[in-house]
Amino acid sequence: MKSLRHTFKALLVLYLLAASCSSDEGDNNTTQFTASDLILTIDEHTTTSLLGTITTNIEGNLNYTISSQSVDGALGIDNFLGHVFVNDRSKIDFETTPVFDATVTVSNSSDSVSAMIQLTLNNVDDIATFLSSNSRAIYDSASPGDWIKISSSEYNILASTLKNVVKSGSTDEQYNFDDTISPVSASANGITMVNNNGVSMPIDSYVFAFKYNVTENNIQGAKVKAFFYSCCPMTDNKNIGEALPMHNSGDNYFVLKGNSAPTSHAGIVGFFCPKKPGFKQLPYETNYLFNQSDAIYFSDQGATESALILYQGLSTTLKQWN
Repeated sequence: MKSLRHTFKALLVLYLLAASCSSDEGDNNTTQFTASDLILTIDEHTTTSLLGTITTNIEGNLNYTISSQSVDGALGIDNFLGHVFVNDRSKIDFETTPVFDATVTVSNSSDSVSAMIQLTLNNVDDIATFLSSNSRAIYDSASPGDWIKISSSEYNILASTLKNVVKSGSTDEQYNFDDTISPVSASANGITMVNNNGVSMPIDSYVFAFKYNVTENNIQGAKVKAFFYSCCPMTDNKNIGEALPMHNSGDNYFVLKGNSAPTSHAGIVGFFCPKKPGFKQLPYETNYLFNQSDAIYFSDQGATESALILYQGLSTTLKQWN
């Protein structure tokens, strides 16, 4: 009996040792779930769609989600494959978010892990970025101060994409007022004009784009101007860039290369046209100033009537180009 008791105790000790070792092995073999981070340096407003892929050692049916990001909607991810892509390139913007962060959560039915995305943005010329290839080539070869003729869609993209944009001279609603109700009419030759409609650009603004309507062809020597509220009437003004390139009748759209001179006062964009710019009659009163020359000032406050000169200038207080 004594021998059996010793044998039983020995077996019990061996069992407990085996159980302990088995438990230790289980702890050591516990899988540590990980997911790869995505850290890149890219140009702002990048045209590259796929940025990279989040990988993980979690197994099974996986779900990838972006749980947070610096600007909502900027990035997207394939929920099943983990491919990270640019969802809205206009939101990958150096001027507002030079370092862009996001968090990705990877999960299956029981496990989850997080990965980090960090994008360091290179500052680029925002205007050039949103031009078509043809316009971009002309823009890139232009000198600072040159105006480049662009399309209406390019003008509208710049107006909606660049930051802190102010539209002075006319609102979109005024400029696009129904042609069937009020067709375009011709103003006088050789006239400097500004719509004094209360929509002004603040001090330290950079004028960067311009559109207007003209009723004649072969227009050369037209100039964009900024008129300031430093005097009354607005006798203080300056030319913005060089003369506009040659253009013809209808709506014309332009962008300015490399404006590095902010305005000294609050004011309004205006223009000089050697031939007949267009205007419309509106169902309410407006005020405009004019002079029968390439004017450096206006002699009075101009006219108050239901007429709007068809032009608009874009400006911003945030320089977003080279």
